[in-house]
Amino acid sequence: VSEPTSKVLVLDCDNTLWGGVIGEDGIEGLVLGQDGLGQAYVDFQLAIKELSSQGVIVVLASKNNEDEVWEVFDNHRSMVLARSDMVSWKINWDEKFENIQALADELDLSLDAFVFWDDNPVEREKMRLVLPQVFTVDAHADVFEWPNQLSQLAQFAKFSITKDDLKKTEQYQSRAKFVREKKEVLDEESYLKTIQLKPAIDPINSATISRAEQLCAKTNQFNLRNVRHTATDLQQLAQNNPDLCFLISLSDVYGDHGIVGLVCMREIDKQTLFLDTFLQSCRVLGRHLESWMLQHALNVGQHHGYVTLVGEFIPTKRNKIAADFLEAHGF
Repeated sequence: VSEPTSKVLVLDCDNTLWGGVIGEDGIEGLVLGQDGLGQAYVDFQLAIKELSSQGVIVVLASKNNEDEVWEVFDNHRSMVLARSDMVSWKINWDEKFENIQALADELDLSLDAFVFWDDNPVEREKMRLVLPQVFTVDAHADVFEWPNQLSQLAQFAKFSITKDDLKKTEQYQSRAKFVREKKEVLDEESYLKTIQLKPAIDPINSATISRAEQLCAKTNQFNLRNVRHTATDLQQLAQNNPDLCFLISLSDVYGDHGIVGLVCMREIDKQTLFLDTFLQSCRVLGRHLESWMLQHALNVGQHHGYVTLVGEFIPTKRNKIAADFLEAHGF
């Protein structure tokens, strides 16, 4: 029996290997194990483990902080997959198509050997656009269907297992130590136009204050200062700085994402504003909404006669993705 064309399964982590986002929910907040949806993720991992035992190379491509991902692998009692099952990984904030290209270079395999599984439709469309050679799976909307969908993929059709196949993981793990990065360029502006991004401004008021407080409390990754304002704090900020504090909602071809961003500016003096709070929900990352948010903030400040905006980045274990944002935008 001939081998299938695909040899490598590339997996996302958040809302793929487990339910939830490690950078936002923490290890204790993940949905994994027990029953219901948590059991569905366990069953999906079991299906991955079975493919691995048949010689399929399993790798990770996750937009995350690497230490947090390994914390789940090492310390979550319901994890089926172990670090040792992963032949290689790219856990960073780079584009996933760049990471798969780097993995292909590392493993010395052609891109048509790769199967990409990610719950995020934006990541899937980017992959199809930039690396059409990679087989991108349209994961079923129902996680309970994933184990069956994975096991039935024609790309991983059953093939005869040789002794050499069983050594593949070890061989490729050894090879993956030799890293050669190759960058690909994506005209992201053109792509983002095709998904019809429609951001909108929402005021902070009695109808939205609870969402504003929730964003402050729970947003860890794209959050410049990680200041946990209460509802009272936010109401005071908005009252003292009318028009300078606002929420951002977003819709696109993938649906209405609701309120996903918060900006609060406050006056230092008659010419200067301070960017007190600037954050965005992780579920809409990759759309460059943060640039639009900043431009709107600048426009509002200029409209009110301010000439300078002062920003601050306070690093935490989880907000590395936002580390370069201010500098990249002219601060």
